[in-house]
Amino acid sequence: ADVRFRGGLARVVCPAHCQRDPKAVAFGSAVHPLRSSVCLAAVVDQVLPVYGGEIVVTKVHGLPAYKAGDASVALSMSATDEPGGAFHVYASDSIDMPAVLPYERYISCGETFEKLGIPKKGLSVPVHCRGNCSGAGVLEGSSAYTGATSVCRAAQHAGVIDASGGHVMV
Repeated sequence: ADVRFRGGLARVVCPAHCQRDPKAVAFGSAVHPLRSSVCLAAVVDQVLPVYGGEIVVTKVHGLPAYKAGDASVALSMSATDEPGGAFHVYASDSIDMPAVLPYERYISCGETFEKLGIPKKGLSVPVHCRGNCSGAGVLEGSSAYTGATSVCRAAQHAGVIDASGGHVMV
């Protein structure tokens, strides 16, 4: 199915066991070119369990190359020279998530991914970044960032927010 983005975001409901669909192909890990299967990409990134659920898809700038991923139940392939944009997925509602979404945390420009204390890969944390973080903290990575990287600086670098700050799903 085609994903319809509104303001760079889209909500997608994925069926159970989408990784078994022979037509589903995903490229990359963490960031995927637009021709990838969105639901399969979410399983590869371990954001979505094989039982399906709802995800949020964010449109991001494309990369020169995409590295393959392996989640043992699903695989993605490497790709280079993929024209156009790309996407990243976040869990929105699945069997693995608590019944209540966590409160949005207001964080400083220097707050790192490590300091957020996300307990498990695939869980999402809503945060609000203050503005003017382009020079704050460390920036290590491009689309996929290290734990020592400033969350807000990475969000601005990736084009998720502008210099005035804003809402980010990590």
